This record gives sequence, structure tokens and C-alpha cells, in this order.
Amino acid sequence: MKGLPYQAVRDAVCAGATVPAPVLAEFRMALAGMRPYLAATVYEGLHQAGCMDIEIAAIVGRPIRHVRSLLEFAKAPQQLVDLVANRKASLEASLRALRIAEESGRDVLAVLEEAAVQARPKKVRAGGQAIGTKAVVTKLLKSEVRRQLRQGLAGGADVVQIRADDAEQLLQALEKLASGTRRRA
Repeated sequence: MKGLPYQAVRDAVCAGATVPAPVLAEFRMALAGMRPYLAATVYEGLHQAGCMDIEIAAIVGRPIRHVRSLLEFAKAPQQLVDLVANRKASLEASLRALRIAEESGRDVLAVLEEAAVQARPKKVRAGGQAIGTKAVVTKLLKSEVRRQLRQGLAGGADVVQIRADDAEQLLQALEKLASGTRRRA
């Protein structure tokens, strides 16, 4: 980003002094509402001004892991940056694709496209909205299964039967929910 005091940072780094507070404030104000792909250009500018990753983290007030990720993204091909800028791909997915492409020697965009194709397709409702696992459980418990349980209990049964396909759907959805939750040790 142009207009930021990169020269003041370079002078302070070369002199071994701390970066002046007004310069820090200017960088932090500029980065406050900035999208991550734009912040990557600012981080790259600070890197070119002679700052190490840890110094950039101190200047912008962000964790070093965040700084390193965005410095890595700053080296991404322009097509990938455009995908993130247009919200066609997430920054996280783009970084993952960059790392895989670097390890395997493949094209970044091909890796990203392959990941998008392999993503789990969601079931779509008649209205066009995707049905999530929690929605399946809620739907079954609110309608079919609840009705079947009430009918069985109203008849005075000790054991209540529900339709096999409803039970299978409910079990599959519950297994997906259980596998998606993290257990604390």
C-alpha cells in the first residue's frame, strides 16, 4: 500500500532503534479495516524495508504466525490473489493450495481447483438451499420420528418402532455430528 511510512521503518531498522510510535499508529490504523489479501502487500512492503517477521508482527500488532502466512500469500500468483479478492476462494484454502503446490511442484490453481472438486457436495433442498447435518437431525426429530414415537407411546407400547430409513438417516446424521465435534482430554 502506498502512502505508508516504509522509509521511516527502514531508517529505524537500519539504525537499530525502535520504530516511532506515530509510525506504528499509522500502520495499525491503515491495517485496521483492511482485508487480509491487502494486508499481505503491506507486510511484504515492511519485509522489503528490511523488517524480519517478528518485527513486522510487533509493528502491526498481530501474531507472528499470521504475519508469516500473509507473507507467504504475498508471493502467490496474481490469479490466486484475484480469486481471493473476488471472494471466489478463501485465504486459508489458497494458502493450503500454495503449500501443496510447492511440495508437489504442481500448479497452484490446479491444486485449488482439484480441492474444490473433491469437496463434499451437500444435499440441496427444493428451494436451492443446502441441507446440513444438524438440519437433517432437527427435521427428523421435529416431524417423522417424533410423530412415530408419539403414536407408539399413545398405544401403550413398551417398545416403539420407527421406520428403518428414518432411523438410518438419524444415525448417519448423528455420526457425522459426533465425528465433527472435538473432545477435550
